[in-house]
Amino acid sequence: MAKLTSVPVVRASVDGFHSPAAVRLQRGWQSAEGCYRDSFDYPALTRQLLAPFHDSAMEMVTSVFDYQTDRPRTHWACVGSHAALLVDGVFLLRPELCGHWTLRVYLHVPEHVTLTRALRRDRVSSGSERAVTQRYKRRYLPAQATYRLEARPQDAAHIAIDNADPDSAKVLKWQVPDR
Repeated sequence: MAKLTSVPVVRASVDGFHSPAAVRLQRGWQSAEGCYRDSFDYPALTRQLLAPFHDSAMEMVTSVFDYQTDRPRTHWACVGSHAALLVDGVFLLRPELCGHWTLRVYLHVPEHVTLTRALRRDRVSSGSERAVTQRYKRRYLPAQATYRLEARPQDAAHIAIDNADPDSAKVLKWQVPDR
């Protein structure tokens, strides 16, 4: 068994690489196609975070845009040698990104659970349960369905977890690559 050692971790989220509203909503605020294809600036994610990390850069950008203010907002991270990069978010097992990940983890959540969580989390900020339900049923859930159909994230993942109940998550797949 390999000895576990502590390494520094650089954490980033795809949420820090949103496209501006003019791009992400160009197909309309209810467009599932727009949600899946236009929400994130994958070239910036690759150019400013993934490639520098792969090339052992000492600094890299972990965020370029704040979608809530719809303005650029850059965050930098200093990276030590032998660091790990942890990136979270939706749509990250798309074919154009898969080659960047050493370990690919997919958390599967059924649509009805996603909607239930969204209602609990977003009801107040969205103004009503109806607004949340409409947004998820027209935009987010169909975008996730497109992602599952096109990218097949469960197949692309090394580890797949059924996260419908976080207190008793179930391993669906465990094929960790040899190091």
